[in-house]
Amino acid sequence: KDHEFLINWLLSDPKLGIVFKPKRSNDLFLRISPIEDLIKKGIETGRCTFLTSDFKVGNIYPAEAGLMADICIGKLNGVTAALEAMLAGIPSILIDTKNFLKHPLYQKGYERVVFNDWNAMKNRIQDYRSNPELNRCLGDWIGFIDEIDPFRDGHAGLRMGLFVKWVYESILKENDRELAINTAA
Repeated sequence: KDHEFLINWLLSDPKLGIVFKPKRSNDLFLRISPIEDLIKKGIETGRCTFLTSDFKVGNIYPAEAGLMADICIGKLNGVTAALEAMLAGIPSILIDTKNFLKHPLYQKGYERVVFNDWNAMKNRIQDYRSNPELNRCLGDWIGFIDEIDPFRDGHAGLRMGLFVKWVYESILKENDRELAINTAA
């Protein structure tokens, strides 16, 4: 239904282009085979492409795909790709088709970051496309991103490695796992 909505939108708007970057690309076309004819029409416009791979999860990073776009659309129940694109500086929004209404993004970014209706999202994107300056807040995770990545310096792996090292060293000294974790924290 998601692909169907987006491709129908593409076919109705000659200025729209869509780059699909599926999480699992090796079987994507099998999974969306009921809309095969619609997909062909979308691809034939020259404004629709699918970044697929022979590997199960693909070999293109979400941020790379995001850099091809003016705005990234992700799924709330698979937020990582949109988050990576947002961290690369691409306005990123999420569609919630599973009604995770208690997700923190609803409190901090409803109809700015997270949407539970495709048409409402489409309308906000169209507003953004017609005047990005007046709609700068669309896809802006301000207030939420600081909670999940306050550093945003590219050194998360180093910090995690140090934390694991500190836990390990503390376990060796104290022989108490919970105390080791609290000490490292």
